[in-house]
Amino acid sequence: MQDFYHLKRDNNPLREEAFTLSCLGKLYPASSSEFLRCGNWLSGLLDELDIENHSGHAILIAGLAESGIIPALLMYMESRRRHLDTHLIYSTRRPMAGIPFNESHSHGPDHILPLLNCNFKEVWIVEDEITSGNTVLNLIYQLHTHMEIERVRIFAFADFRNREQKAELEARIAENNIYCAVHIPAFMSKQDGTATSSQSRVGQTAPGRPLVLDDSIATVHIPGLAMSDANLSAEEDSGECVDNNWHLQTKRPAIGVKSGNFFDPQFWIVPSQFSNGTLLTVGESVDIAACLAWANNNISFQQISLSPWKVDNNAIFSRMTFADRYYLYNYEHLNESVYILCDPIDREIGIEVIEKLQAHGICVKPFLPITKGTLGICS
Repeated sequence: MQDFYHLKRDNNPLREEAFTLSCLGKLYPASSSEFLRCGNWLSGLLDELDIENHSGHAILIAGLAESGIIPALLMYMESRRRHLDTHLIYSTRRPMAGIPFNESHSHGPDHILPLLNCNFKEVWIVEDEITSGNTVLNLIYQLHTHMEIERVRIFAFADFRNREQKAELEARIAENNIYCAVHIPAFMSKQDGTATSSQSRVGQTAPGRPLVLDDSIATVHIPGLAMSDANLSAEEDSGECVDNNWHLQTKRPAIGVKSGNFFDPQFWIVPSQFSNGTLLTVGESVDIAACLAWANNNISFQQISLSPWKVDNNAIFSRMTFADRYYLYNYEHLNESVYILCDPIDREIGIEVIEKLQAHGICVKPFLPITKGTLGICS
């Protein structure tokens, strides 16, 4: 299976071209093996920067929902392996206190970065692609308004900006006395028309390099994943819960800044009845799916995402729509053990997924509770 897909958007004449990565799980199920490959490319960028010797203030790593969540997590893993003082946060499109910013021409333009009472001088924005640069520019402006940021690094797997767009980003950020650098893997420089403005250009790293964390990172081990209403309630009673829109609230960078080994694999090991199969994950719950796939070798996930792409009979052979805004691609390839994973706020979409796929002969069971009575909907 290839790692890079160039696609056609379905509903935006201003941005017809689209791009996705295998590790995002938007076209086919993704697992820890895809994470390793994509993580290696990010690792190569850090190697070229000699970031091992970085010293000074803390770094905030930001991933933008939905497609920047997994790249930001992989970058966070690599940074912790290098003993850097990094902290991780994801944007969300859900109601949340924090810093608002806009993703122009998007299917879901309004984001919140749940950053409160924090001050970082350096921010790394990690994306799957840079299309026009407007989104990262909007975010940088908002961060500069709320914090005394001095340095911004933008990491992405592809950069589709033209020369004028690159110059505009550099000039407008420089007006605020902020150092900014864009970093793209060199093997994507001219591939399929992709252009880059990378100040750090490296080749592909050798496959299979392990993404591991320093064992000395302080960790609170929680035996067993919360797989029932009772255990979920115990998680939510920890004193950090925000509202009932989210599962596993203390583990979510989309609720607030996380650091240390908050994704300790021991927490995410699942009971045997769930240890082999594909998770269909709705929207922003992909952050849970990523941790589960990382900790369990036989679990993969596929996103039911907001990205509307055309069936091209090349990378996309089928598309199923839910709630008129979520999409599942290539569903005919799903295997026997399929589960739905969604946060409570998306429970109606989760039920629709179960019903529509069952009508196509695909049995889908809830992984975490959707509503009482939905477990065992098919056998």
